[in-house]
Amino acid sequence: MTLRRLIIFTLMLLKSSLLYAFGDLQNHDKKTLIQEEIKKILDAADKDLKAYRLTTPKEKNAFNKYQKVLELEPQNKVAQKGLQRIVYRYIRLAKKSIEKKHFKKAEGFLNKALSIGVNKKSVQKTLKEYYYIQSGSPKEGDIWTNPLTQNKYVWINDNCFQMGSPDTDQLSDGDERQHEVCINGYWIAKYEVTIRDFQRFVNAIQYQTFSERSEKCWSYDHEGLWGLHKKLDWRKPGFAQTLDDPVVCISYYDAQSYISWLKKETKQRFRLPTEAEWEYAARGKNETIRYWGNDIENVCQYANIYDISSHKVNNFPWSNQNCNDRNEYTSKVGQFYPNNFGLFDMMGNVWEWTCSAWKPKYDGSEKHCLPNRSDKERITRGGGWNNVGRLIRSAIRMHDAKSGRNNTMGFRLVRD
Repeated sequence: MTLRRLIIFTLMLLKSSLLYAFGDLQNHDKKTLIQEEIKKILDAADKDLKAYRLTTPKEKNAFNKYQKVLELEPQNKVAQKGLQRIVYRYIRLAKKSIEKKHFKKAEGFLNKALSIGVNKKSVQKTLKEYYYIQSGSPKEGDIWTNPLTQNKYVWINDNCFQMGSPDTDQLSDGDERQHEVCINGYWIAKYEVTIRDFQRFVNAIQYQTFSERSEKCWSYDHEGLWGLHKKLDWRKPGFAQTLDDPVVCISYYDAQSYISWLKKETKQRFRLPTEAEWEYAARGKNETIRYWGNDIENVCQYANIYDISSHKVNNFPWSNQNCNDRNEYTSKVGQFYPNNFGLFDMMGNVWEWTCSAWKPKYDGSEKHCLPNRSDKERITRGGGWNNVGRLIRSAIRMHDAKSGRNNTMGFRLVRD
């Protein structure tokens, strides 16, 4: 290599080193500037936090500043902790409002805390306390009205009862062993979910039921043949209904979708009843076969069943009950005598989904809800408009797959 080339090569190396060093210096300066900017934002956010400018005013609040820091440095622990501090301050404000019985203000604080997106369990725990205190310590028979749907719920105290059928009940099935069950207090809907209720949900999110997607729903035809019939769904179940009739052709999936929507809209906790909760509610404090007694003769005063009216239009291969409830198919909810809890249609009209697993023998599952992800069959209860006698009893148990849906099945809700 000539001297001239050596000099040129050395100069090129020197230039590269200087450029690298300059670039590194630029990066270092840039990082320093970002860190200085972050420190300024965090200092300002801390002042907002102390002044309780948590999420308002619009441009000058702690939440916006912590979010800006996390955009610059996603793992910044001070900003992450800052978001948690905002949530705890909202919880503190909510609790003070609850103590003063300013419930609307408390709910607003808790909703803002939820919107932050962190510490959700703490917020939900406070929400539960809020709803309990807001409703006071409920007494048996107290009524709570859902502000969105105007549906009424009845409070049932914790109690123990004899679930199932005694050996002396000649109508009982082998899966109805009588045993003692204890339940905690709960709110249960006075009525089954109606078409009006379900329509509000469908219109809100453009929901399609299992029957609509498959274009099929199980039903009896007029000759009494059971099958999966085309073009039947909750809108057209094979007979005319009013908006105040119970919605039918509803699968377990559909019921859960409705519940998820209702929870989101009302910020409250709803679910299907457990099998034990359902039976205790249906009995209405009675240990008789039906909540009005052991007899079936006056059933048409208490339940919509397969009676003289229904027999005129349905040729089912079983005898109708020799009374007239004046309904050929489903009836408007609340048309018959309620039980001692003030609940309507706990027998007849439509079968009702529960959240409990089907087991051929009671093993404690009747007291619990299965996780929604479980594919096990769920228990249904209560009997429907096409049933008589043995199927119109407090202890009768049926079951179906989660995808099951027919025009004699609906649901009723429990509020935690």
